[in-house]
Amino acid sequence: MGMGMGMGMGMGTGMSLSRQPQYEPPVNFIVYAMDDFYTEAPRELPLMYGQELIVLDNQRTWWLVANFVGDRGYVPSTLLADERGIHVVTALDTPLVVNGSIVQPGFLRSRMSQSMGMGRMNGMGMNGM
Repeated sequence: MGMGMGMGMGMGTGMSLSRQPQYEPPVNFIVYAMDDFYTEAPRELPLMYGQELIVLDNQRTWWLVANFVGDRGYVPSTLLADERGIHVVTALDTPLVVNGSIVQPGFLRSRMSQSMGMGRMNGMGMNGM
């Protein structure tokens, strides 16, 4: 009995230390479509309400974004919100993204916040808009 308890305690302690998540800063700035956007222009990307997008460039009024299927195109930034449901045009902490890289930090979405139940567009997110 003593041996089993000792092994269990030792293994449990060692496992919890080795399984501690490593902090990795978010790589992408994720936004959500606040409305549908229909277009046939070749450089623009049609949107559906609630669609999740990766920001590739946000230096102008129309942002270059990509969806998770891999389609890319420009969309009006006035139709986008961050994971908190805050309109990106009015958010004071929107990061600057150039060529798909965050060059000036601001509010950054991480996959960890999603797994913790924060910021999805259900419940508190975009439904209030």
